[in-house]
Amino acid sequence: MGVTFLRKTVDNFLFVVYFNGIKIGFLTLKGRGFKMGKGMGKVIGNSLIVVCVVLGLCLELLFAQATPVVTPTPQAPTVETGEATLNDELYSLTLNGIVNAHGLSTTVWFEYGTSSGLYSDITSTQTVSGTSDITANIKISASEETGYYYRIVAQNSAGISYGNEMYFIVPIDTWWWEATKSMEVSPTTPIIKKDQSKDVVVTITWGYGFSVGGENIEVEVTAGKRRVSISPKSAVTDENGQAKFTILGKRVGKAKITFKVKRGNYGELKTEVTVKVRR
Repeated sequence: MGVTFLRKTVDNFLFVVYFNGIKIGFLTLKGRGFKMGKGMGKVIGNSLIVVCVVLGLCLELLFAQATPVVTPTPQAPTVETGEATLNDELYSLTLNGIVNAHGLSTTVWFEYGTSSGLYSDITSTQTVSGTSDITANIKISASEETGYYYRIVAQNSAGISYGNEMYFIVPIDTWWWEATKSMEVSPTTPIIKKDQSKDVVVTITWGYGFSVGGENIEVEVTAGKRRVSISPKSAVTDENGQAKFTILGKRVGKAKITFKVKRGNYGELKTEVTVKVRR
């Protein structure tokens, strides 16, 4: 900012005003009758300083480039469908996924069904927020030997997003071995007389308190085969999870009988009882 004296007229003093080396106008100080006598130059100079400072500040504000304030554009959530996981609790499956809410309150749920692209069911919802990736986990009821197609869905005020479709099949016997609590024989220590028979009942019970029907129980005399025999060699449990076997006492002494249930590669459940044969 600068001011240069141009000339004096009859009624005033005329100055040229510069800004950044560019002439931007003229400044006139009226002073009819004034003379450039002693002390007048100082008065004019001080006045010009004040005028220049004020004018300079105004011009700086006028020409300054203000820093723009950037307001983020609201963004719909981003989502990714994850792998489903089996739960220990009976007939329960957890659907997993990842969601980024982009700073907005976001509602998350899953769509699922047994046909690709056709989602006949939806899960309960979860609410998430923040700007980082968050894992969503929602349980559903599931059936063994059933395939499920599913995807994550998330919605906020900026829009709704759908995740990629995933597929998961629940293997048969998934919960059978995890949930089976026991296989019990009653009576626990059968006592029979020689040449007589006695019935025993085998019961399979779920870990959740339910009986297991339709299971094939195999039986074998594992010690003292000459002392006892048992029939049938296998039996299927009824709706109460029970199967009945008959033991015949042949010779006095002790024998051991093993009851077991096999399920392919899942392992086996078994129990053993001691039989006493008396005269």
